[in-house]
Amino acid sequence: MKRTRVYQKGVMLLEALIGLLIFSIGILALIAMQSVAISQVRDAQFRVDASALAERMLGNLFILGGPSVTGASTVIATWQTEVTAALPTGVGTVTPGANGQVTITITWQAPAASTTSTHTSFGVIANNL
Repeated sequence: MKRTRVYQKGVMLLEALIGLLIFSIGILALIAMQSVAISQVRDAQFRVDASALAERMLGNLFILGGPSVTGASTVIATWQTEVTAALPTGVGTVTPGANGQVTITITWQAPAASTTSTHTSFGVIANNL
């Protein structure tokens, strides 16, 4: 019986080190998940901002009567400045179409992203209400 005790010397230390290793891997996984969550929240905020900017432009164009009326170019230029200020490398475009249709496209690239993101809104500006 004494012989068995000699061979088990240090086993408790080894178990403690393995437990510490497993705990450390778990903590690192939690930190990685938190980092991904923060990145996703930031991307979602950019999408919300882009959507709000596009809807605001559609509302302004509806009030003005369309992108071709007098004064619309000033409103569009001001809006494009807001897009640039609100989104990283943000660019907003307003494209008029046939029958009062308007396409609003906003592109931006998040600071750590390798690709650009795009939000497109379509609307119909009817002058004969």
